[in-house]
Amino acid sequence: MSDFDLILVGGGTGGLTAATGAANLGKKVAVIEGDKLAGTCLNYGCTPTKSIIYSAMLYSAFKNAKQFGIEYEDLKLNFKKVMERTRKIVSEGLKRNEKRVKDNENMTLFRGYGSFVNEKEVQVGGESVTADTFFIATGASPRIMPIEGLENIEYLTYKSILELEELPESIIIIGGGFIGVEYASAFNSMGSKVTIVQRGDRLIKNSDAEISKALADYLQEDGIDIRFKTETARLSGKDGVDLKTKKGDIIKAKELFLAIGQKPNTDKLNLEACGVNITRRGFIDVDPFSRTTNKNIWAFGDVAGRKMFTHEALKDAEIVVKNAFLNANIKIDESKLPYAVFTDPPIGSVGLTEEEAQEKKMEFKSQKALYSDTSKGLIMGEERGFVKLIHNDKDILGCHAIGPEAPIIIQEITALMHCPDSYLTFKKVTHTHPTLSEIFEELK
Repeated sequence: MSDFDLILVGGGTGGLTAATGAANLGKKVAVIEGDKLAGTCLNYGCTPTKSIIYSAMLYSAFKNAKQFGIEYEDLKLNFKKVMERTRKIVSEGLKRNEKRVKDNENMTLFRGYGSFVNEKEVQVGGESVTADTFFIATGASPRIMPIEGLENIEYLTYKSILELEELPESIIIIGGGFIGVEYASAFNSMGSKVTIVQRGDRLIKNSDAEISKALADYLQEDGIDIRFKTETARLSGKDGVDLKTKKGDIIKAKELFLAIGQKPNTDKLNLEACGVNITRRGFIDVDPFSRTTNKNIWAFGDVAGRKMFTHEALKDAEIVVKNAFLNANIKIDESKLPYAVFTDPPIGSVGLTEEEAQEKKMEFKSQKALYSDTSKGLIMGEERGFVKLIHNDKDILGCHAIGPEAPIIIQEITALMHCPDSYLTFKKVTHTHPTLSEIFEELK
């Protein structure tokens, strides 16, 4: 039996950040990981998907380059090389993270899935490790919904889709959230015939309504078939997939991709043994400081059911280390958390949507500026895309953008929202001409 100051169960990106932070405080840390270090972000999510998306974006840009006086012949996409490059990036990142743990004298890696024996002991790979403090950051996995015939169909998730060697001629994507629309946009840009089957009536359901509608309009303009308010009744097919909707329609494709959300990785933890409760949705129940129902056990990242972004997990990790070992008592605050959707065009968002401000019965103004109204937008040939600012007379409440560099553009607003009188400060800022950020001059 080994004794530690801290046991981290789950060596994802956020978990490793927390483990490193504790180790730098001189704590003896055990890192327990049954899959790959750095978790979903490096191995299945942010890094590989954005590598694929970047290749798709470049390919799309070259296809449309003739309007800028750039001519070429025989433009081709080599999907196999796209995937080889993606896997190389992931492999190199994994090696860096393994070295990060190995080189830290205060960290010990245990390979396997941790299961609590009691509130101070975890079993992993036939060995017991003990500590007074625990961090749980086991993340989440693809959620598989029960559909008639699914057991007889080969389907893809955000994990297995990275194993593709050939670009699908056609693909059905069930789900219109972040993962679904990003892959839909990328595969469409690379030449696949893409159909999104969406149960609800909008994409990225928690985004601003105007942004959501614009995204759907743009994706449809680019050739993606989006079936809103559509549920899958049955799946069949041998050479590909036949999807029958509850409306009776038949949709055919070579590949099926399930992108219908995520479930927390708690099934192997034996949380009952350590007094940690879960919520109705199965996520670990935490308070505003990220402490569980056991005062010595903390949970953060996807397994805690907050917003599932890597930058959220990284920020939470820093806070949890301070709360657990420095008695900082810092609350997790997601109100000014930005996010991006890497479609073509991409989305950047932070703060309240117009609908949320209305629900809170707040007094506010909503202003919108078009990319095409800026000099840089005209130079880039951008005929679509806009930025929407929500504010009162003193403060910025939210900002939502869709268009080139939208995830970067909203960072200015994110920073300002942390300042007092943020809208009044915003009005004093001068933006360089001609840049895309100059769009904010239209919103003063």
